[in-house]
Amino acid sequence: MSAIFGDHMVLQEKTKLPVWGWASPGEEITVTFKGQKKTAAAAANGTWRVDMSKIDPASEAGTLTVTGNNILTFKDVLVGDVWVASGQSNVEFGIQSDSRGKEAITKATDSNIRFFFMP
Repeated sequence: MSAIFGDHMVLQEKTKLPVWGWASPGEEITVTFKGQKKTAAAAANGTWRVDMSKIDPASEAGTLTVTGNNILTFKDVLVGDVWVASGQSNVEFGIQSDSRGKEAITKATDSNIRFFFMP
């Protein structure tokens, strides 16, 4: 599967949720998450995709499991708002790099914020 999938990820709320990857041609893949179970077969080129139905945001994380010839388990997965930021080097600096970062981290009250960096 793509590196975008992993433990502690956030999936966008209130929209269909595409989950995709690569497998052996014809391999049956089953994805389960938050009471949903969707199945697809890998195409001749090995690609597969399922679209999970809309899921409302929840403060409780879940486990997303992808089962085929292998089993992949992604833990602590939230559903909520996903924000994408891009730009020059200043966008990749974490809050800990800011002159007031240590103070901001100490005062933070939202433990559900997640950060994913893709070079």
